[in-house]
Parts: sequence; C-alpha cells; structure tokens
Amino acid sequence: MRMNQNDVQHRIKFVRLFILNILSLTPAFAKFLSMQSMEKPYYLILCVALSLGFLGCQKDIETVEENSELTVSNKQDEKPIQHLKLEDIETESSAVEVMQSTTEQLRAKTNLDALELHEIHMITYSLEKAVAFFAENLSGARQVTAQEMAVVVEEVHLSSENNLKDATKVALDQYFALFKSFTKDF
Repeated sequence: MRMNQNDVQHRIKFVRLFILNILSLTPAFAKFLSMQSMEKPYYLILCVALSLGFLGCQKDIETVEENSELTVSNKQDEKPIQHLKLEDIETESSAVEVMQSTTEQLRAKTNLDALELHEIHMITYSLEKAVAFFAENLSGARQVTAQEMAVVVEEVHLSSENNLKDATKVALDQYFALFKSFTKDF
C-alpha cells in the first residue's frame, strides 16, 4: 500500500499526539511502577487516564482528517492564506522605495534557516504590492518584466512559507536577476 503525503502527515500527527498524551501520564506510570501492589483507586485512575489519552488522540486525528477532506475537496476553490494585509501602493515613488528596501532585506537573508524563511515570507507581502503596482501601471517591456517578477515573487513567497530552502534560493536568485534588469533604468 502506497501512502500519500496526507496519510504520512496524519500518522505523524497521531504518533506525536499519542506520545504527548502518554508523557502527560508519566506521574501515573511512576506511581504504578513504584507500587508493589496496585491499589484499586490508583488502578482506576491509571485506566481512566489511559482511556482519555487514547480518546484524545483519536479525536484529534478525526478532526485532522475532517479538515484534510475539506482541504482536498476544495483545493480548486481554495485561496492562499493572507497572513498580512497591506494596502495597495498608489504612487511610483512609493513602489520604488518599497521594492528597493524589501530587496535589500531579502539580499541580507543568506542562511535561509526556518527563521529567515519566515522573515522572507513576511517581506514578500510588501514586495508583492510594489511589483503589482508596476505590473499594472507600466507598459511595454518593463511591464512584461514586472509581470515576470510578480510570478517569481509569488514563488519566493510560497516556497518560503512552506520552508523550502532550496526552492526559495532558486526563486530569490531569479528575482534578483529580474530586479537588476528592471531597475537599470531607474
């Protein structure tokens, strides 16, 4: 039987929840193991705690499965999560300023560890607004370049959001090349 990525994630989630619930019962297990003869109240407490732990794991897995079914069934209708809502950029000078400052911030990210990928993800919200201004308000070759940049910035955004270090690096390199050609006339 071949498992897809969702199955693997569900099993990992179950194992984590199971271990977490079992570890939360460690004091009860310690008491159980230290006793020579198990008294009825402790036995009852241990059984109830174990039962609740198993039920808690199962309930969480059912919730995850319900949510994943909704996600899978609505994938085409699904919109990306908007973590940060910014107003549109209205002037070319603002767009230039935002594009230059965000590009400098992106160039400073060299480790591409989880923290930097998160920071890149957040930076791209502003950069997307600046690039969108140019893609909508320019014409000719510069508009085409701005539209290409919009696609690449979205790739940077998604790959950094999903903690994909290599994909983020590739997309950033593409963006920097497009940025260089786009800004040579500024």
